[in-house]
Amino acid sequence: MHRTVRLRLYPGDAATGILLTAVAGACRHVWNHMLADQERRYRLWQAYRIGPKPVPTFFTLGRRFTVLRNDPDHAWLKDYPFACVRYSLKCLADAYQRYRKDPQTEGKPRFKARHFTVPAFTIPEAVKLDGDRLRVPKVGCPDEPRR
Repeated sequence: MHRTVRLRLYPGDAATGILLTAVAGACRHVWNHMLADQERRYRLWQAYRIGPKPVPTFFTLGRRFTVLRNDPDHAWLKDYPFACVRYSLKCLADAYQRYRKDPQTEGKPRFKARHFTVPAFTIPEAVKLDGDRLRVPKVGCPDEPRR
């Protein structure tokens, strides 16, 4: 049984390639936004010690992501697959968990730069593989309506 399959996507046309790059950019934006938000919350907690210590679990980051998606300034996030973008928060929560477990060897999560990271994203579910074609949710193929 395959648990993970890593693929490199070669889009058939330029529009699909631009859309896949935009999905990767949305994942990077959400990672950076949530990382900055978590650092801000932790600095405020250190200064005032009000309430519980902010812990970046996947659940708390997911709740903040829902608020972020519903924010009018970030309404453009609704154009991209929800699961793909949200999965970047799982990676962020796992990075924080490794850092808290062993801060000597594991570095603190860092911001991702546009020009120094490879555009990549994880598709956690709802992928269809038809022969040599991969159907990505909300990217799909031209004959499928976008949701």
